[in-house]
Amino acid sequence: MEIKKETVFHGPNFLLPVPTIALLLGRAAGFAGLTEQRLCRLVDHINGAIQSTGATAELGTVDRELLQRAPSLAVGELVARTASALQKEYHYPAERARALVQPEAEHVLVAYEFGDLGLGLLAGRDAVVIWAAALGNPESPPEALKNLYGAFKKRADAVAPTLETRLLLQEAGRRNIPWFRLGDNTPIFQLGQGAKQKRFHNSLSDETSDMAYRLASIKPVAARLLRQHGIPVPAQATTETLEQALAAARRIGFPVVIKPINQDRGIGVRVGIGNEAELSEAFPATRAFGTVQVEKYLQGFDYRFTFMRGSLAGVLCTMPPIIVGDGKASIRQLLDAAPVTTPTFARKKVIVDEEVLRRIAGRGHTLADVLPVGEQIVLRQWWRNQPDHMLENVTVATHPDNIEAAALAVQLVGLDIAGVDFITTDISRPYYETGGAFTEVNPMPALAGVQRSGIPAYRLLLEAFFPPGDDGRIPIAVLLDAGDVAPTLAAAELLLDHSGYCIGVGTLSRFEVGGKPVRRADADEGSRIRTVAADPRATMAIVQATPDTIGCEGLAIDQCDVGVIMSDEQGPHEVDASLDNPGSQAAALIVAISRKVIVLGVDDPRSTILAASAVGKRIIWVMSDLDGTLGSGRFRPNDAVVAIGSTDSGYFITISDDRGVERITPAPEQLLGNQAIDRQARRASLTAIAIACGFGLSSVKIAAAVAAHGSIRAKTESGSESDGSATALGLIL
Repeated sequence: MEIKKETVFHGPNFLLPVPTIALLLGRAAGFAGLTEQRLCRLVDHINGAIQSTGATAELGTVDRELLQRAPSLAVGELVARTASALQKEYHYPAERARALVQPEAEHVLVAYEFGDLGLGLLAGRDAVVIWAAALGNPESPPEALKNLYGAFKKRADAVAPTLETRLLLQEAGRRNIPWFRLGDNTPIFQLGQGAKQKRFHNSLSDETSDMAYRLASIKPVAARLLRQHGIPVPAQATTETLEQALAAARRIGFPVVIKPINQDRGIGVRVGIGNEAELSEAFPATRAFGTVQVEKYLQGFDYRFTFMRGSLAGVLCTMPPIIVGDGKASIRQLLDAAPVTTPTFARKKVIVDEEVLRRIAGRGHTLADVLPVGEQIVLRQWWRNQPDHMLENVTVATHPDNIEAAALAVQLVGLDIAGVDFITTDISRPYYETGGAFTEVNPMPALAGVQRSGIPAYRLLLEAFFPPGDDGRIPIAVLLDAGDVAPTLAAAELLLDHSGYCIGVGTLSRFEVGGKPVRRADADEGSRIRTVAADPRATMAIVQATPDTIGCEGLAIDQCDVGVIMSDEQGPHEVDASLDNPGSQAAALIVAISRKVIVLGVDDPRSTILAASAVGKRIIWVMSDLDGTLGSGRFRPNDAVVAIGSTDSGYFITISDDRGVERITPAPEQLLGNQAIDRQARRASLTAIAIACGFGLSSVKIAAAVAAHGSIRAKTESGSESDGSATALGLIL
């Protein structure tokens, strides 16, 4: 079994309604001899190999029906599930997976959802390798499969974003906030669309000013600023040489701490240096990172205040790994204790290194000794730069004055997201009583650790930038049509013109934002859609998608608010009503990814089938025939119909829903003819009104927009409008 071809769909497509990687696999010999028992055994082996490395995802059970129908289809499905499981270990959504095969074909098509492209491709390729190895060896030794999975992890660690970024994206996915990476290998991600977008690099946002970041990174300057405003900081001095450091330590008084002035996350820090000999030994390693700060060592625990846009997310106590004797377990057994996580506490497994062994020996013990009841050993002197430190959420116990001082420190430095380090012997008492002091304001506060302690750090982070209920999306309408949508688009723009939106347009004939062209000659259909959806000026977008491009590349956005299935301009009978052709498949996909509203033509032969799949969504029907009828059973509660109907006073454009019929405006004569051109004009105008309704414009606002077009007409007649605007004015007026 080998990969013959890889295809990437960056958005919803005919295989899956999500970004998808499709692998065309050559069918391995021996598929026909697969039994359910053997395949189940292989699944157990692969699950065991993956989970033995700490993974939690699994492949599920063998589908007996698939196996009976086509063994290669069952294997393909399991390969796709394996690719999904590998990605889930990196906190990426990868729920959808499937396989396709024809009995007479020599290949099987494996399709699976991906989050990060590099990781997704790697997961698919390694899933094929793992299954090829399993199928090639009847015994399929779990150790060999475990080694293959370990090799995947090494490669994946090199291409996947950091844990903090992955947790951020996972929370964005839970909130349905769209995101993408800015460049193939950059660590910067954009969340949200258009004018709602925000950008992040780990816990740095696009609101983190360079000045604040620089100030926080130069520790002596930040400390001086805090001291000037009455916030206590340890006695300290900046040094370049060992001689200067020794002199500073004598002046400050041992014990001391040394740290590079421009490093974060505990890099180069040495604490509890008790004399000149220890300082002389430690200084060179810290000096390798730059200028060294010498500061007074304070008794107490280390606390981290985390703030997000002025609000406190929580206060953590960071503690060294500690073992406590019970009179039964050996020190080795205590070190091997399983990790512990509770709503307010997190302890990882101890990393046994030279420091840990040295501190155990310093207490006169060996690993084989049984530690007496109640005796405890603090395993590290400085624990921040090791991942096995313990975390406890002490927010509720923290004195308000300590919180107030920490908040002022963040405000003085000017950071939007920050971690403030504070050392004290009692967090429940104010700093001015305990002699506690603030040691650092960090612009990258290690939110993964905050999350691990039970504080929902990434939910709070996104709520700070995207309030609850805001998914970061701008209203987007997708017009599915391979032809000219200019009349419909221009009419819709005129209706929306007075609603305060800056509209991004990406169609086959127009590419602009706020009426200004995007001058990019190489932009194809997908590029235009992605560009207008991401433009920071856009507060709304109207884009065009074609069935052929969706079939080859997928749709360029994952969701839209209004999906418009444009009827064939040559007449309703030109549309194939079956769902087997690309046009109908694309229409079904638009219905699937539209979140709120579907615009359908009453005369479109596909409309009955499409409407049946639009469960929970509003359909706005467009009736092109004068005095037409929708037909029994098609109208549902909350649906609407845009039409032209006759009354004793003449023809009116109307919007009908379950509350009744509302006249919008008298219908212009240009829309009342029975020729094909009249029908096309009528369809374009009514579809534009349906789009405006789909975007939430009330009938009152639509009528007002129509009435306001007298002032726009003069502008159009002067020649300043183009691309169908003049036609649209004629249609509406």
